[in-house]
Amino acid sequence: LLTYFLEKEIKSRKFPEILDEVKEQDALLFVAHPFDFIREHTPKEFIIKHKQELDGIEILNARSIIPWSNGQARLLAREHNLGVIGGSDAHFWMEIGRVRTCIKEDDLRNALKKMAVRIIGNNLHISIGHFLTFTRKNIIKKFY
Repeated sequence: LLTYFLEKEIKSRKFPEILDEVKEQDALLFVAHPFDFIREHTPKEFIIKHKQELDGIEILNARSIIPWSNGQARLLAREHNLGVIGGSDAHFWMEIGRVRTCIKEDDLRNALKKMAVRIIGNNLHISIGHFLTFTRKNIIKKFY
């Protein structure tokens, strides 16, 4: 889950309680890389069931290895009139800014709520970041 405009840390790890805490803070809640089967993902049925409570879904994630996953997210957002966001999901400096959520207004919150955003970027060259992440998690951490 992606949350924006939080004032304090979310303590819970259960969706209904997370939802309550996010809404109490008047923050926004999006589902991250919903169809990325390589990493943790959110089932389509869950998103549809909770679409009224969610502010939207991520439709372009720069670290999604399979292009199908971003395409399915975009299709689901269009079919169910869900808000959208995009993200670089940067783990390393060279991944920053590969996907951007662009707005025409000065107020990001209002742009996201009104679905007045444009998502630009791509998920090219993802293998370098994934290789570095794998190396850091599985090789370097074993020695430190």
